[in-house]
Amino acid sequence: GERELCDDMDNDCDGRVDEEWAGLVVSLQSENGDSRIVSFDTVGRITDELSLESGFVPYHLDHGIDGGFVFVHHPEYINISSLVPDEAPTDASAVVEVDMEGNCTVLAEFDDENFWWGPFVRGVKAHPDGYYVVAGPGALYRVDRDGTRSVLAEWAYDWSDAENFVMYAMDVAVDPVSGDVGMVDLLGG
Repeated sequence: GERELCDDMDNDCDGRVDEEWAGLVVSLQSENGDSRIVSFDTVGRITDELSLESGFVPYHLDHGIDGGFVFVHHPEYINISSLVPDEAPTDASAVVEVDMEGNCTVLAEFDDENFWWGPFVRGVKAHPDGYYVVAGPGALYRVDRDGTRSVLAEWAYDWSDAENFVMYAMDVAVDPVSGDVGMVDLLGG
């Protein structure tokens, strides 16, 4: 394909016009609840910092549907690099929208999703049709902005059951043009 140019045309034929990489946005969590969202430009300079309402611990950040951001909140700081947590969290995770002032709105809680590290889901992405898709280890969810939650797909996620195991989902991806959804598996699929 061709390289995208700023000429009001879709040079690389991906359905978007004049898009270019504009930097990186990350969520930074702290054990004391002083979390924030930080934007970097293309050479790594901080261009914006958004302090979140106290008590929210953001994971799996994406841009929100109408500006701001969306993330999966885990009420407890979790050291996910330690393979097995010291103590499994018991509080529910949630899908949260945050506006550009740092105000957080919980859209849906997932207190019934008891998986490896307790009751939480993992990835969240905005869908071009105006809702969010959320990855649980054994299900793909739709979360509407009014808080309605529905199951889009389910699969076997217990890897100790090799005969039935499909995947243990860790994240989700959405094509911004077609709306196609892809899942990322903990075990590499």
